[in-house]
Amino acid sequence: MAKVKGTRWQGEVSSVEEQHQHKRQIVLREAGRQFSANGFHNTSLDQIAAQLGVTKTSVYHYFKNKNEILLACFDVGFTLTEQALDTAAAAGGTGLEQVHRFVLVYSETILAELGACAASLELKSVPASELEAIIERKRLFDKRLRAMVAAGIEDGSIANISPLIAVNWVMAATNNLPRWFQPNRELSAHDVALSYADMAKRMLTSGNQE
Repeated sequence: MAKVKGTRWQGEVSSVEEQHQHKRQIVLREAGRQFSANGFHNTSLDQIAAQLGVTKTSVYHYFKNKNEILLACFDVGFTLTEQALDTAAAAGGTGLEQVHRFVLVYSETILAELGACAASLELKSVPASELEAIIERKRLFDKRLRAMVAAGIEDGSIANISPLIAVNWVMAATNNLPRWFQPNRELSAHDVALSYADMAKRMLTSGNQE
């Protein structure tokens, strides 16, 4: 078993120049999985290292401590959401079409290799010195997505619902995806993402006249 884990650590690096960044992402990916499954406080660097088949000292080569890994996970998560919003906004269309595209892109992205980071965000675990910046970045994202929902209400494509409730429902549903999705099952990441986007569309149009 240890041999398999070691191969995973060694085999995903394509060149010497890329080693540091690639292995840093491998640590993030594994940490995200464990944070999602066990919670931040119940996950140790020893556990992360053990799953990778390396020593804790090796992990320290890429991150100073567990808090730094958590903050990197936050950065990944926010980057994924912001990129999905940018993609949806650039595509244009009604507010509903843009929200549908956001959910599709974000859901599919969050099921990718580093997606688990976005589902493991625990504000209560953030160091006090970093909390204000994290909350502000989250506030800006929420504001953008609420504005997208509000635009859909204004153009008539979305029912007259609370943008705040809609955004919280969408993000709670999508951020739960990496906790249960298994890529070897009968549904692909795209199938699941499309289903979530379509469910969000039905929820947002509930009560509208056909």
